Parts: sequence; structure tokens; C-alpha cells
Amino acid sequence: SAITSSRIGFGWPQALLLGAIVSSTDAAAVFLALRNSGMGLRRRVGSTLEVESGLNDPMAVILTIAVTGMLVRGEPLSPLRLALEVVQQLAIGGVCGYGAGRVSRYVLARIRLRALGMYPVVTMAVALLVFGVTTLVQGSGLLAVYVAGVVLGNGPLPYRAGVIRTHDASG
Repeated sequence: SAITSSRIGFGWPQALLLGAIVSSTDAAAVFLALRNSGMGLRRRVGSTLEVESGLNDPMAVILTIAVTGMLVRGEPLSPLRLALEVVQQLAIGGVCGYGAGRVSRYVLARIRLRALGMYPVVTMAVALLVFGVTTLVQGSGLLAVYVAGVVLGNGPLPYRAGVIRTHDASG
């Protein structure tokens, strides 16, 4: 017989799916709350919080897709298979994001656009391309975009102020 929760009647697979769906914190909301509270964080603490918040969303999506796939296919939930799928998504997403960030930084440093306002458009196109290609090769598109953004943001970037202002979710 299936093990079910005595309170709401979900079996373990459904409970795991629900947990994966609601597990993510919204990084923008976390930073907005901290900024509005006037709480000053040390740079290192802020950086750690930013990385942790930024990685929650990809992990929640990876787990949700993996568990949903197993439920739809009628497969038993295998911890080993789930772990392998998570590792695959993280590895491919991280590598694709890092590579795309480095290539994009190289290309952006060498092209000269006539209108400065086009640099945020190009970086948005890069994000969409990175997400799509990474997803097609079975990686985490969200993680790839996050990593590419970190790589781009930590290097020289033409029209940096405009690009950051355009992509700042909390501003």
C-alpha cells in the first residue's frame, strides 16, 4: 500500500512535487525587503545571499521537472535517478552559462553599436539564446542565464550603467 500523509492525503511522490514547486525563494523579493528595511549587509554576506537566492530558482525548476517527468511516465521515484538528473542539469547549465558569458563578454567588447540603448537589447538576446540552447541540450536554462549574467557583470561591459539599469529587477 502507498504511504500517504495523514493530514492532506498526498502520497510521497505528490508531496515531493508540491515541496519542489514551493521551495524557491524569490531573490528579487529578498533583496527588496533587505533594501527597504535599511539593513546594511557586509559585502561578503550580501554576495553569499545573492548566490544562494539565485541558485534556488534553478534547483526548484530542476526538481519540479524531474519529479513531474517521473510521475507522468509512471516511473517510481528513484533517488539515484533524481540525483543524476539534478547533477546533469546543474553541470550542463553551469558550463553553458560560463561559456556563453565569456563569449558574450568577448563579443560585446569588440562590437560597436550605433545606439547605446542597443546594448541592453543584445544582452537580453544573449540571455534568451543561452536559455534556449541550454534547455535543448538538457541543462538548466535558468542556471545558465544566471551564470552568464554573473560572468558578464563581473567584467568590462560597454554602456555598463544602462545595461545594469535595464536588467535590474528591483529598480
